[in-house]
Amino acid sequence: AFALGIPVYVFKSYFQNKLALEWRQWQTEQMLESYMNNRTFYQLQGGGSRGTNVVDNPDQRISSDVTMFTETALSLSLTLLNAMIDIVSFSGILYTIYP
Repeated sequence: AFALGIPVYVFKSYFQNKLALEWRQWQTEQMLESYMNNRTFYQLQGGGSRGTNVVDNPDQRISSDVTMFTETALSLSLTLLNAMIDIVSFSGILYTIYP
């Protein structure tokens, strides 16, 4: 069981990280496209008082917010999926031992 568990854990971790990277890349592209659409970038740069920026480093903030969102959402989704799998598997076990 131990020899089977290690490759399963490694593949699970690999695919989870790959999914997180793909989703983060797609989400960042979507957000930056919306950010650059209709010259929003220039509206943010010139909208402050005395020539200051309304938002400091908006592209960096988009990137970090997308990273936090995708990590949290993926973690929540996988936790719920694992809980559902546990419910189904333990229900089967309990049904077989029910007198």
